[in-house]
Amino acid sequence: MPWKLISFIICIVLVTVFVGFNLDNRCNVSFGFVQFENVPIFLSLAAAFILGVLVVFPFTIGKKRPKNSSMASKTKENQVVANKTSAATKEKNAVLLQRKHEQNDSHNKVVFTTESSAKEDASKPEKK
Repeated sequence: MPWKLISFIICIVLVTVFVGFNLDNRCNVSFGFVQFENVPIFLSLAAAFILGVLVVFPFTIGKKRPKNSSMASKTKENQVVANKTSAATKEKNAVLLQRKHEQNDSHNKVVFTTESSAKEDASKPEKK
């Protein structure tokens, strides 16, 4: 069963129980220039609730949107931006990975020297 239907039925039952218990409770309602006597409490509460719904209703139906905008175009624009971003990220990651491999290759090179090349290197002046 849908939960909205169950919650609606529970609310209706609670309102009916409230009305049943308050049939004998009455009050006077004054609007300043008119006074109603012996009004049941549940009627005054129901009127206050309905008035609240009517006041809030105009704020719920309208949603201001900028002109010339649709959800489809925004979705397409978001997808294009995401694709560009992912392509740029992939390219950047590839460049970083290549640099890392180059650094590892330069560190892993083994240089074999002979005595004659070591003597030649020692005889050359160092460049600063």
